[in-house]
Amino acid sequence: MRSIDIIYKLQNLGKTISKKDCANKVLICMTREWKPKVSAIKEYQNLNTLGITTLFGMLEEHEHEITRLKASEESFKKKEKKSIALKSSSSKATS
Repeated sequence: MRSIDIIYKLQNLGKTISKKDCANKVLICMTREWKPKVSAIKEYQNLNTLGITTLFGMLEEHEHEITRLKASEESFKKKEKKSIALKSSSSKATS
């Protein structure tokens, strides 16, 4: 959001920044965890026509997906940790 704020301030001062430059500036700032999504966006989207709100929508959607996957992994790990203990009884064999 900080970079978008700077872009808007520059536009208010009369500096025109293309959609492609805006998108590239945002995508460059993404962390390593986001690199697959960044690569997909760069490869399959036309950055010349990609609006900043559309870009943020894509990134938010991906963030929700990451959060959902992490939550399901955590719940799966919790289920794995639970074990079922059976009571054992000792019985003597009669001979």
